[in-house]
Amino acid sequence: MELPLGFLMALSRDIEALRYFADMDEDRQKMVIEAARHAESKAEMDGIVHRLRPETDMPAYLNLPQPPKEL
Repeated sequence: MELPLGFLMALSRDIEALRYFADMDEDRQKMVIEAARHAESKAEMDGIVHRLRPETDMPAYLNLPQPPKEL
């Protein structure tokens, strides 16, 4: 799966987001990539990447069900 260049650049500046993205299942990764493809500005792309961490609202942002919380 090909990643948009702006998305790669934003991920390279946020190692925590990169790790979180790498740990996502393929379906979720595809949804994030699709959102990144439609980003219309650097700020929007940075916002997508900033949400790539467990404590943020990325599932809500992409209209995904929340992942189960670890016990």
